[in-house]
Amino acid sequence: MVSNFSYSQEIAKKSGSNFYLSFFFLPKEKKEGMIVIYAFSRLVDDAVDEAPNEATAKKEIKLWRERVESCYAGSFKDAHPILPELKVIVERFQILKTIFWI
Repeated sequence: MVSNFSYSQEIAKKSGSNFYLSFFFLPKEKKEGMIVIYAFSRLVDDAVDEAPNEATAKKEIKLWRERVESCYAGSFKDAHPILPELKVIVERFQILKTIFWI
């Protein structure tokens, strides 16, 4: 089980967003949840924004949809480091899969 959400923490920190700093006013569990969801959102957004063309962007979206599906299934499609952290948060807050439809 993930204990420190270090991957998501690093992604959120690197974003340089003041939005990230606002999470520190939340209780610990909610702060962890927001950091993971923010990091996930950042990764998906960056994957599409940095795609060299529309076809690649569509492939990235498909890949992230598959990752979300695998997260909910409990058997990760690949070894992306955010998936175990996301799974903890999804279970902790009982987040519906439809929230992640991208």
